[in-house]
Amino acid sequence: MNRRCCRRSAPPRRARPRAPASAACLLLLLAAASAHASPERDRPAAPTVTPRVVELPGLRIDPAARTLQIRGWFVVTSPRVALEYLLSTQEGKLHETLIATECSAEHLMLGLILLGLEPDNELQARGDPRPLRAPRLRITARWRDEHGVEQTAPVESLLYDLFARSTMPEVGWAFTGSRFVRGSSGQGERGGRTLAADVSGGLIAVYHDPDAVLDNPLLVGGDVPIIVPTFERPEVVRILPGDERYVAYPERVPARGTAVTLTARPLALPSPANAERERGGR
Repeated sequence: MNRRCCRRSAPPRRARPRAPASAACLLLLLAAASAHASPERDRPAAPTVTPRVVELPGLRIDPAARTLQIRGWFVVTSPRVALEYLLSTQEGKLHETLIATECSAEHLMLGLILLGLEPDNELQARGDPRPLRAPRLRITARWRDEHGVEQTAPVESLLYDLFARSTMPEVGWAFTGSRFVRGSSGQGERGGRTLAADVSGGLIAVYHDPDAVLDNPLLVGGDVPIIVPTFERPEVVRILPGDERYVAYPERVPARGTAVTLTARPLALPSPANAERERGGR
């Protein structure tokens, strides 16, 4: 990970493609989900629909219950490795990811929209220091330990904040919805627009990433400047880098390769008072 200097200007604000309205986005993703399968490798990606449940590779969507389940396995479990992602595909940065999955970004987007959620992506660049107001989901992890005993925990409790010296607060995960780019994804060549998260492989970001589908909603998910007032003007004396903040919590995270299921369900947005506290990551 790149080291940052202590003094720098804010990232430039630039125009970016906005995610379409949910209805149009849903039609686009449904078309993409059926169009991208190749006869041999990707045929299982075609949705299997029951009256209440949609089954996709690595993903189970239950619109009636407003839940989705993502199947994966633990990848980085060492507390010496800083994490940028909670969840990535195998095309992602697995050396900085807690959990890997075969679920694609397209299908995750489809599932979230079927739960009735609308994405809201405010991020301008990686590490953008701002709290996020997008719709949130509570995500719970379920796995079996070395003795075969089932364990359940909020995924935030699996992440340790080196700066705050505590686990990440249970604030949910913001549905930023990635963004559309021109080109092809790692799942096959196709023209037109594709989700940036399908190209990068980053699905749920711990360190702010405008290409991810879900993101850490806290201000401290970005690179937070420490500002000191002076006689002339405020001065940035230090940057707390968001990509060096979180590691796997060794007392709770199981061994590498352990299978895990993440269950996500919509979460009400915080009250104004709680939202203000989140600006400081508390």
